[in-house]
Amino acid sequence: MGLPGLIDNTNSWNLELYSIIAEHDNAGYPLSYCLLSTATAIEPRKRIQALSNWITKVKEVYRINPTFVHVDKDMAEIHAVKEVWNPKVQLCWWHLRKVVRERLKNTKLSTTPYKPTQANTKFLFINITFTPLGKADVAETEGLIDSDDEEFASNMRSSPIPSPSRQFCPPDLREVVIGLIERHFCAHPLIPGYSAPDPLSIRHWAVKQIYKFCQDHDLPELWAYLWENWYRADRWGLWAHSAHPEIPRLKTTMMVEAQ
Repeated sequence: MGLPGLIDNTNSWNLELYSIIAEHDNAGYPLSYCLLSTATAIEPRKRIQALSNWITKVKEVYRINPTFVHVDKDMAEIHAVKEVWNPKVQLCWWHLRKVVRERLKNTKLSTTPYKPTQANTKFLFINITFTPLGKADVAETEGLIDSDDEEFASNMRSSPIPSPSRQFCPPDLREVVIGLIERHFCAHPLIPGYSAPDPLSIRHWAVKQIYKFCQDHDLPELWAYLWENWYRADRWGLWAHSAHPEIPRLKTTMMVEAQ
């Protein structure tokens, strides 16, 4: 089951078209549509409430309680889905890869507000001195901003300007990063060969692997972005297959996009 974001040509009328598509035997079946006016529901909380009302009605009328819901990285959709169904939210791999690729191509070094001491409390191998050289940019946070991120970024002291020779991610390493993330995306206790077959061990293996990669190539800005947006616990649970005992049949929301 998936919820897409905008459908082409609706936004010129200040409208967003949402749909719920159920998957059965590798085929998609449209169940319901919601046409939402962005002119009156532009605030995130209002969008969440409108989507929650719609999903609640679908749940009550059709008694639908999905195990997985596939979405792109629209945090209003994610919050609404969790409020009503509380399934395993599974981010679409195509959308995740697209977002990360776009950021890797962006050459600016200012990156997501990063809290190294908090990361170190979760994994002791994370060195609290391996941090971005420049000032954080709160606008670099993918999806919703944590309540304290903006204050954290504004209170940071300006650090020395990074050397012009520094790069967020060199071109020859970008697809390597994507490949690592995809391995972490697909890893699951039911699939042998990655690490000890349990969710905590898989996350430990994945975080250590991506952290060591960034450290070996002296890419602290990339590490800050990846940790805060993808690898800390509350973000990891949105995309990693290992965060749920079962493996979803779908990997992307292409079934929804095609419909």
